[in-house]
Order: sequence, then C-alpha cells, then structure tokens
Amino acid sequence: MEIKYFHVFYSNFEANNKKWLLYLGRLSLVKHQLTLRISGTEMYKLSTINGPSRSRTPFPLLYADNSDDAPLNGEANYLTDQAGEFEIMQSGAGKVMHRMMVQQPVSWCREGEAPYPFSVIGNYNWTAVVATVNISFEYDHDIAMIAVRVMSSGCAVGKSGSPGVVFALNNTQGDGNWIISTSTGLTYQFDSGSTASLIVPKSWYQLQLRAMNKEISASIDGTLVSYVLLFNSSNDWIAIGSSWDYVQFDDLIITSLLDMDDDH
Repeated sequence: MEIKYFHVFYSNFEANNKKWLLYLGRLSLVKHQLTLRISGTEMYKLSTINGPSRSRTPFPLLYADNSDDAPLNGEANYLTDQAGEFEIMQSGAGKVMHRMMVQQPVSWCREGEAPYPFSVIGNYNWTAVVATVNISFEYDHDIAMIAVRVMSSGCAVGKSGSPGVVFALNNTQGDGNWIISTSTGLTYQFDSGSTASLIVPKSWYQLQLRAMNKEISASIDGTLVSYVLLFNSSNDWIAIGSSWDYVQFDDLIITSLLDMDDDH
C-alpha cells in the first residue's frame, strides 16, 4: 500500500513552552518525500494511524526498575539519554545500566554539549518525590549523580547543564566528596561535604534525593548527609548522570512523598 500522508504529533520540551503530543493534522508526501524543520527542543511523531486514537497514561509513581528485563546492549527502560550514552550490560547475576562513552563528543548543538551526560525519566509535573539509585564506580576518579526537577533536555541543556536539584558523589580524589548543585553541570553548588569513609571502586553505594516543596535532603547508604532549603520550588523530571567515565547504575526507585504523607 502506498503511503500518501502521515498524521503529525508535536511535542516541545522547552521549559517555558511545554507541549506533549499535540495533533497537528496530516502532512502529505511530495514525490515520496516530506520535510520538517525541527529545533533542539522539539519532537515530531509521524504515524499512519488516523489521529490521536489512544489515551495517554501518566507515568507511574511509585516506579521501580532493576534493569533485569531490559535487553542487553540496549537502552534502559523509559530513560532518555540527553548526553553521552547509557546501555544495559551484564554485571554479576543481574543487569545494570552502564555509562559507555568516556570521551565527550563533538556537539551538534549550537550552545555546545552538556558538561556531564545524564538521562531523564518520569513526569514533568512531579514535585514532591524521593529518588533512589545504586551506583558503582569503575575506577577512583568518577562522579555519579541523581537529580530531581530537571528542567531542560536536548540542545536546551547547554554548556552549564540543565537547571535542577542534583546530588552528586565525587570520587575523583577517592575520598567521597559530595555536593548539592542546582545544575547537572555541577556549576552552582548549594551544599557540600564528604563521607566518613573512602569510596571503593567496584563497590555499590546508594544515593537518595528527597524533594518536598523547598526542602531538599540527600542520603548515602541510608545516612542523611545534607538538608537544605532552596529559594524556590518547582516540578520536572528525574535524572541519573555521571562524569565521562565508566559508572554503573541499578535499582532506580521513584516514590511520591505526597502518598507517603497520606499513609501517615
């Protein structure tokens, strides 16, 4: 059957202009070709299905994933890479998400490549959440992070990284320094400290970040290391990220703090 047109759905991930799968109508092919002009924050979906025939279900909260049902050498479930590359690999008895590229690529974005690779997941309407992930450093000079309220994606990220609330464990000196930053580029530090013991490569550590209104708290292996108040609160995505090094991630869990409060 010859395809004469596509139904077009439009999304825009710009922080102040968010749109999700808006139906724009039909786009006809001319000599079996069609042309779309796309900016760095836009996404178009082309479909032969007649219009928006399916309803969309909000991303679940509670969400938990240990990567074991994801295909090897493929992308992690529901995570969308914004810089660098994260793939599923076998590690011991299970699967993990592994940072692959160790060299920052040449950027095709006009603003330049994000300083650190990260991958986003979730619902941009989330506000009060707790995000937990297990991380393992391959060597003794790596950085791993978990973030909430991540606002930018694609080329909108830029050289300073995406605005958000970021909890990063910095093992570049082997002494387990950590920081709370307002950017995935770790350029604006809001709080910092160090763990009581050295961080050992190829061992597993749990990072947890809680965000409730302006209140932010961060824990390592269940021990609270930071509690800060931000100047304002917002919503947006969850993210995991790292330096341009081999870092592994596993057992990502995202929970609503609102539901937890209701249970009490």
